[in-house]
Amino acid sequence: MQVIKILRCFAVFALTACASLMAMAAEFKVDVIQFEPWAYRVSKVGTTELYAGVLIEYIREFERRSGHKVIVTLTPYARVELNLKTGATDFSLMVWSNMRAAYARRGTNIMPLRFGVRLVKGAAARTHEDLHGLRMGVPRGLKLGERFDADPLIEKQMTLDYTQAIRMAVKGHGVSGVVGSLSTIDYLIRKLHFENFFGDELYLNVLHGVVVFSLQSKNIALEAEVNAIFEAIVQDGTAEKIYKENILNGAPKENSQ
Repeated sequence: MQVIKILRCFAVFALTACASLMAMAAEFKVDVIQFEPWAYRVSKVGTTELYAGVLIEYIREFERRSGHKVIVTLTPYARVELNLKTGATDFSLMVWSNMRAAYARRGTNIMPLRFGVRLVKGAAARTHEDLHGLRMGVPRGLKLGERFDADPLIEKQMTLDYTQAIRMAVKGHGVSGVVGSLSTIDYLIRKLHFENFFGDELYLNVLHGVVVFSLQSKNIALEAEVNAIFEAIVQDGTAEKIYKENILNGAPKENSQ
């Protein structure tokens, strides 16, 4: 009889604990910029979109460790900015710019990214000034830094994305190089089998991919927890492993929304 009472107590305790955890679980809306290899659609099963990419895997790892639910939306760059301003999205994973300080806070540094220019063969540039007079393919919305962004002597051909910039350079549309994340550009050049068209690269600076948390988020009270979980993902090497597996060593795995 005593054993039965003890088992009942354990059952009540377990149910109470589960209910408590469910009550603590939150739902986050997370917008990520849609571009390969970071976040993109791969297929659709019924009404469910299947996503892939480095950022998708980071978010799923966060979801697994935190117990919170994350609703991911693949979004154009400008829409991510707007949704962060209004609080329609709780946070995003993106390269930080000080211009966002008015409506978002910079959180955990997830990865450093080398930014610069990948030049077509026949074009040469060893310094920033060597880019003067050259036409660069620049994905719309990209911010490389005040020196490059505001330099009127560098002609900037705005493109929809990296892939369009790469194709314009290969097809001889007057574009001498592609500007942005060097690892992203190289990934796409390999995927498109355009290695023979490109030569030197010019490294310009390092920007950091971080947690960008909206000041208008309804989950602002959980900001510190979100950052702590992403910090753990970085510190135990998981973030670097995901990055290398996807960008350096192969194609991203599929993940459902």
